[in-house]
Amino acid sequence: MRELRIGEDVLAPDGERLGEVERLVIDPTAHRVTHIVVDGRVLGLARIRDAGPDGLVADVGRDGMTRLPEVHSELLGTPDEAWSPPPGYRLQNFLSLAEAIVGQGPYVPPVQADLDLSSVHEITPSSPVWSGKRRLGEVASRPIPTSPPR
Repeated sequence: MRELRIGEDVLAPDGERLGEVERLVIDPTAHRVTHIVVDGRVLGLARIRDAGPDGLVADVGRDGMTRLPEVHSELLGTPDEAWSPPPGYRLQNFLSLAEAIVGQGPYVPPVQADLDLSSVHEITPSSPVWSGKRRLGEVASRPIPTSPPR
């Protein structure tokens, strides 16, 4: 786990500075950071890695950044009054994917993220499909034709 810091540099693979971490995007139902905002663009955690004291390195350059989604209210919302920022952060440092589901106390979003996503598996054609311990088959590479209903 690595703490993500507002204001830390985000670099392109060639070392060019793309900007800095402006905000952290939180999925309040999963209680995890999912994206960062750099130069008004939303960059998923799977696209960044730790660069040590230099900050973070993205897998995109300046041109790739222009193709990422821009921050806007239809995509991300501002945290509501049920959110409580962790020590050292302000509520304005966060955006949310959806409304927070909170219990009795305030929701305190995390600021750490696991940047080693090597153990995360992407679903691709031929990925196995399981139901419990029983293998049902695999993901089809194209839609499987079905017979019309009778």
